[in-house]
Amino acid sequence: MESQCIPKPTTIVSQVHLLDECNLKCKHCYVGDWRFSPRPMPSTETMMARIRKIVDFSKKQGFKRHVMNISGGEPTLRSDIFEIIKEVRKNDANPLLLTNGMLFTKEYVKKIKNAGCGSVQISIEGPEDLNDLIRGRGTFQKIMSAIRNCKDEGFNVTAGVTVSKVNISGFCDLVGTLDGKVDKFHVSELVQIGAGTGMEPLSKNERFELYKFVYAWNGKSKVFIEDPTYCSISPDLADKRAGCGAFICLMCVDTDGSVYPCRRAPMKMGTVDDLEGAWLSEIGVKLRSRDFTGQCGRCDLKWSCGGCRAYATSKGNILGSDERCFL
Repeated sequence: MESQCIPKPTTIVSQVHLLDECNLKCKHCYVGDWRFSPRPMPSTETMMARIRKIVDFSKKQGFKRHVMNISGGEPTLRSDIFEIIKEVRKNDANPLLLTNGMLFTKEYVKKIKNAGCGSVQISIEGPEDLNDLIRGRGTFQKIMSAIRNCKDEGFNVTAGVTVSKVNISGFCDLVGTLDGKVDKFHVSELVQIGAGTGMEPLSKNERFELYKFVYAWNGKSKVFIEDPTYCSISPDLADKRAGCGAFICLMCVDTDGSVYPCRRAPMKMGTVDDLEGAWLSEIGVKLRSRDFTGQCGRCDLKWSCGGCRAYATSKGNILGSDERCFL
């Protein structure tokens, strides 16, 4: 039985991966070695069919609004990216392009806009020295140019930041530099999967200082922390948040058609050809009812937090506890 403690979401976010390949070699990338030994890239026809199946499924589940994250690998490496964006729009979903921005010249941005996409999330990891340490030399300046080009065309721009021991020292400076130049910061903590398996995560004190900074933030750009454990530092945050959305209002379809609760929790629940079967699987039902083990299963905040299922998966049990909680 699914819990009645989580209100039925009206919006679903699907993340659809178009390919494994990328033109960067970021140190923390969750795609890992597939970037360099990619699985077969789905054809245009296959991607169009997947988009229709995902949107049809979401409508049957009663979701009123659909945001489709278009990702990879680097999705802009596909020559048919404009047709794919048009297909997302045609099926009444709102496309959000997740990109490294390396190809975002003024002309390219205009083409993205003309295809029907007005929202992008561009990855950036810190001030120039730290960003280029993680994403590669010269990438910071290209990212800044991409942000300017998108804002000139009226895009809603999110800066996607993955924080770890490597770049946490520059986070506050990055937010200060980009405040007002982007609409939002989407901040997620490193999950040790893929290329990031050997990277060192934040310490408890670093995480607490990050949370405090964001809690007190009052700038022009919104700062959103993805990790559900953020709400554990203050009761008023718990009242405002709905926690981990994995298989509640979030799902991912990988390059090969595998369905995951979250791209950072790559536990195969089924395939895109049977989305209902994946959604109604035993673990899928437990995720929606927050039927967790350990402290997360006993916690009073599990309805507004629930812990990060990607973190739990990286520790070996998608239904296990997120030990980063400050309670």
